[in-house]
Amino acid sequence: MPLLLLLGDSTVEIETELRAVRARFHPADVVTIDVGEGPLSAVAEAAATAGLFDPERLVIVHGLQLKLKGLKAEAPEADDYRRLLSAIAPTTTLLLLAPGIKEDHVLNAIVRSVGGQVKAFNLPRPRELPGWIVQRARQREINVEPSAASLLADLIGPDTVMLDSELEKLGTFAGQDGPITAEMVGELTGQVTQATIFALIDAIVDGRRAQAYGLLQDQLDRKSDGPIPAALGIIRMIARQLRILLRINVALAARTPKSRIIADLKLPSYYADRYFKQASRFSIDRLRLAFEDLAQLEFDLLSGKKDPGTGLDVFVAELSRA
Repeated sequence: MPLLLLLGDSTVEIETELRAVRARFHPADVVTIDVGEGPLSAVAEAAATAGLFDPERLVIVHGLQLKLKGLKAEAPEADDYRRLLSAIAPTTTLLLLAPGIKEDHVLNAIVRSVGGQVKAFNLPRPRELPGWIVQRARQREINVEPSAASLLADLIGPDTVMLDSELEKLGTFAGQDGPITAEMVGELTGQVTQATIFALIDAIVDGRRAQAYGLLQDQLDRKSDGPIPAALGIIRMIARQLRILLRINVALAARTPKSRIIADLKLPSYYADRYFKQASRFSIDRLRLAFEDLAQLEFDLLSGKKDPGTGLDVFVAELSRA
């Protein structure tokens, strides 16, 4: 592995791979170079130098992709980079870190053309997120139930840094033998608790708007990283709740027995009756429209078109008319 490129937008996985590579070398024989702010000659010099305590040496290079802006793989200038990356001492491993770039980047083509290895770490798609959480937990030697992974995905979304942090916290709480459950996620994950969402939906369907507004404001005030991240967490949790209610109503319309619905949706027994009670207050069409409203609200928040507090209050007012 004399030449290795790590790329992609999953920072957590890139950092994990970097730590694994570094662990194979004596710390004194690891050199880090940022060529985004310095000359390329520093790479050639470091790659030709033997290690101090071991012949094997690791040279970590940041920012090489910044030197390649606008460059095509077939351009004559690309040959300069091929020569640079080919002139590596047999005892040196050259590790290129390029987080954020995609696999169609010219650096990928150059590295592969000289026989280098490329590892891409990309953020999972929404449908892949629960599986990614289970796999990441396994790498950390943490046991997480599938329902807990799905809830984490709904609560946090594709923020792998935050997901990794939550897995560590939940794993510590669950202990070495105990799995992470959906109940633990609902109570401990710092976005918004399951109990709060039940209370919010209950207040909405009962027409207690003042209480619903108060619950929303309390959650917005609790988040230290700003109202928009807090609002997005609330939106994801409401969406998850309404998705369950919609699936319950669709199943009931198909005359599926309640016990089968609970098993199919993996509803916790201590929440099942509350889910069915809430589902009875909404029509299938109204729930589908609510999803559209939530998607529009999320877009408006991210684009700065709406204020988080006002946007959520309007959504609650509209949903309470169901």
